[in-house]
Amino acid sequence: MKQKITYNEWDKIQFEQILKPYLESIENDFLALHKVVKSYNWDHGNESLFHIIRNPKTDKATALSIYWLGQPNDYTEYKNRDEVDSYYQEGYDLLKEIEKNIEQNFYKSQQINYDPKDDMGTDWTQDYNASDAKTKIPETMFETTQGNMSHNEIDEGELEEGFPATVWEKCEELENKYEIIG
Repeated sequence: MKQKITYNEWDKIQFEQILKPYLESIENDFLALHKVVKSYNWDHGNESLFHIIRNPKTDKATALSIYWLGQPNDYTEYKNRDEVDSYYQEGYDLLKEIEKNIEQNFYKSQQINYDPKDDMGTDWTQDYNASDAKTKIPETMFETTQGNMSHNEIDEGELEEGFPATVWEKCEELENKYEIIG
């Protein structure tokens, strides 16, 4: 009989047993980490993203990419975390941690050029209206990084939703041990 678990429990098990070891295996490779982020499917939870932003080897552009993909404009209507619906608090925490890390110059690697006004043709900043915001997006988050590689030209290769097919095969094997319920 399979053990019954929720989707949230599955995300945590999958992260701890398979995704985290993979991320640890590439933790010194800023480009590999960036490729994970470029193709990451956010439906797989935030654990992998938290792991990446807490790694000092992560390129600043990678953290900024996560930040803007996390749609910070949506959170400017809240004065603080307590106002954010509990379902979205983890995403809020992720963005706030990136802001803090950027402001404290946590990311020493700046080898990738990233512009939030041109992320694969998307301008993430265009809908931001500081005058309507209860919480302002820090100016440092709008800055273009000056790396020698272009974010828009980095090919994520054979990654599927952030990870190689071999990682997903391990996830499928593990998933067979569980019955995932609502």
